[in-house]
Amino acid sequence: MRISKENHEEIKAAAKRVGQDLTSFITDAALDRAEQVASERNIFKLTPAEIATLEEALAEEPKFIPALHELMQQGRKAAR
Repeated sequence: MRISKENHEEIKAAAKRVGQDLTSFITDAALDRAEQVASERNIFKLTPAEIATLEEALAEEPKFIPALHELMQQGRKAAR
């Protein structure tokens, strides 16, 4: 990785302040950022109309679907 001397010194000093070596400090920071990016992909942004539609669907009684029930039963048997 190529960075300026100033950036390198700043990162190195921060790592030292928290008692980590440079590799661990950079790895931890990169993993934190990776988790943040991954979690942002799981955020749904809905319009007020979409929220209302979702709330209505969630308020309805669930429908029994025989084929889905059978599939779930097969999955349970396979997991044993």
